[in-house]
Amino acid sequence: MNSYPSDSGNARDAADVLRHGTICPHCGQIRPHRPDPLGVSRLAGWSAVLGLLALLLGGLTGLPAVVLGVLGLREIRRSEGGLAGSGRAVFGLFAGGVGLAAAIGIAPFLFLHYNEKRSEENLKQLALAFHAHNDSTGAFPSAAICDDDGKPLLSWRVAVLPYIGEKTLYQKFKLDEPWNGPTNI
Repeated sequence: MNSYPSDSGNARDAADVLRHGTICPHCGQIRPHRPDPLGVSRLAGWSAVLGLLALLLGGLTGLPAVVLGVLGLREIRRSEGGLAGSGRAVFGLFAGGVGLAAAIGIAPFLFLHYNEKRSEENLKQLALAFHAHNDSTGAFPSAAICDDDGKPLLSWRVAVLPYIGEKTLYQKFKLDEPWNGPTNI
């Protein structure tokens, strides 16, 4: 029995339709009942898992959760009731989006903190180098290393090189030539 026997009025035929399926309003064919979905979309499930991880790990899995959520919803819609899991897909989309937004919002502050720490360490190293220069020469480095006529040749930065662990680089400089001289380039 492929279509509903509308003209026969047979009670058994009507009972078969109710028991075995529904009538398609477009073609009159009997379609089997699917009271329960055949399964849950795996894409939607993974979207929910990755979305939860994105919330817990600070957005690391946020983008895959959003992508899988969109693909899962599309798969569920195309299955015409054959797959469930739209709630999982929506949760994965939401949680992944929130985790991703948090990661994008926090990331610049993390890099800023890293750069601040690095700058702080560099300044400490320079301060120690200035004091070490003072201890060994009796004076802090001048603004420039000058020739006998008072013409500046090299910056104070060259003078502190041996005190910041760059003695080899310091020895490569010719202190009687300007910074752009043939040897110092």
